[in-house]
Amino acid sequence: MFPFLYLLKYRDYKLLPFLCVIITSFIFTVSLLVKIENYRPYKELGRIINQKVPDRSIPLIIEDRFFYNLPFYAKRKVLRNYDPQLILDYKNKNKYFLAFVSEESMKKLGKAEILWSGYLYPRSESRLVIFLKNIYKAEKGDFSNFIKMYLIFSY
Repeated sequence: MFPFLYLLKYRDYKLLPFLCVIITSFIFTVSLLVKIENYRPYKELGRIINQKVPDRSIPLIIEDRFFYNLPFYAKRKVLRNYDPQLILDYKNKNKYFLAFVSEESMKKLGKAEILWSGYLYPRSESRLVIFLKNIYKAEKGDFSNFIKMYLIFSY
């Protein structure tokens, strides 16, 4: 507020670039980042994982990919890029089992409790313009660039 008052009173335009950057970043933060977070449910996933499976010795297995934010929010070891057969072998060898799998793999795994299901972005979110373009398509109902994943727990 004070930079605007200063600009109005003294008509010192040296601060104008600074003010433009501040206003642009505020608009970006308020309008865009809130919308992006709806397509990045990692915080919610971490909360669900830690609430439903408090034993942190049970690793989280991810089928055929890796989501870089999950180890931080899940607060446990994450086994990445497991193919469906390896996931099935792991389930048969261990009493407890926590995994992110596709719908086809979920059917093969048999009885398991679904803790969460939804769409996740499989590519790098650091390529922001492409990520925003895919979010725009998803807002219109086209989830072709997202993958449907299921968080399952078996005991």
